[in-house]
Amino acid sequence: MKFMNTKRFASTVMAGVLTLSLAVPAFAASTQPKNSTVVEGTYKEIPIAVEVPTTGTAQINPYGLPVTITKSDDKTVSLVGQKITTQPLSIKNQGTTKLDVNASVTVATKGDVSIGTTAGTDKTIAVSLEVAPMNDETLAVASDSEKLADLLIDKFADAASWKNAAKVNVTAADTAADSANTLAVLGAVTPKAEGFNYSKNSIALFRLTGDLAAEPVDGSSAADPWKETDGFTATVVFKFTPHADVAASVTLDKTTLSLDSTTNSNGTITATFDAGESGLTVTGYAWTSSAPTVASVAGTTVTGAVTYVTAGTANITCTATLSDGSTVTSSACVVTCA
Repeated sequence: MKFMNTKRFASTVMAGVLTLSLAVPAFAASTQPKNSTVVEGTYKEIPIAVEVPTTGTAQINPYGLPVTITKSDDKTVSLVGQKITTQPLSIKNQGTTKLDVNASVTVATKGDVSIGTTAGTDKTIAVSLEVAPMNDETLAVASDSEKLADLLIDKFADAASWKNAAKVNVTAADTAADSANTLAVLGAVTPKAEGFNYSKNSIALFRLTGDLAAEPVDGSSAADPWKETDGFTATVVFKFTPHADVAASVTLDKTTLSLDSTTNSNGTITATFDAGESGLTVTGYAWTSSAPTVASVAGTTVTGAVTYVTAGTANITCTATLSDGSTVTSSACVVTCA
């Protein structure tokens, strides 16, 4: 039995030796540098959390007559004055990243309808996509709020909501019209234990609107009334990209200023503040000169008064202190003193 155990042990050892001998050539063949890490990079889609409706309803409404919408409490509001009347539609950011919104629109016609940049006397209609970003604290509600849908209906029916809406005009049927600029910025949401809270600007309304003849005529100028077979199918494709905030900044109205000791010994420089998307204001301005023995500067407002001292060159800088205590600084104005 001892002999058999020794023989079995020897077989085990030999198996281990064979395994090692096979592994050595594989390791030797590797071209990876010593003490290196190889990282494989592949694309994997990261979904953007935006709620986009899959369908919508619009109607050709030649006289812009009121179209009634009923809310959850059975109260009604009317969509008025729209020759293309769209039922309420909205897009909602449901993620923690602020997003830019772009879109393209393609329109396919039905019946005798054609698409043009302006309405015709016939059944040529002008179609546009309008996107109206919201900025209202009443919309900063929980994601499961039962009142949100009714709030959006009220906003949709309010003409003031569309006053500064961005627009994409469709130029021809079956031709995609793309937004050249960002149509809206959707604010990020705030997560909570269950669900999230919308920000005041997490939602944007959108609709199709346009112009058309109330009483169209055909090519021979004969009456050609609108029929139920006349219409269109519009496809709106939204694109969402992370938004880069525009920071507060201050700029000067002059990049150079020339002074001399006789006829032009004084000058002024004016600063312009741009809050960007910061929501901040300026609490104070400070003006400095890199060479006060050449040109001095005084002022605590948007205007700095520069005075010639002696020949040379100086850089004048304006620093604005903001309402949150931070500062922004202008590009320097180069002053040449002759």
